[in-house]
Amino acid sequence: MDTKKLTPAKDNMPVNYLYFQGWWGDQEYGDEVEGQEKFMGFHKWTGGPQGPIFKHLDRKDVCLPNRPTCVIKEQL
Repeated sequence: MDTKKLTPAKDNMPVNYLYFQGWWGDQEYGDEVEGQEKFMGFHKWTGGPQGPIFKHLDRKDVCLPNRPTCVIKEQL
């Protein structure tokens, strides 16, 4: 990931958060941990998705580089 460079849309716009390689959100705790609650089947404390660097926002083409096939439709 050291070779990837993200460029801001405007001068002085921060982009460092885009290099975040961790997970967004809180650490998910087990049901036995004090403070962890369930509401309608969802946990109060849960991990989030990976950071933006894993979304391939720096790609040049429309297709994601990790997809084996990509169909670009010209009409809906």
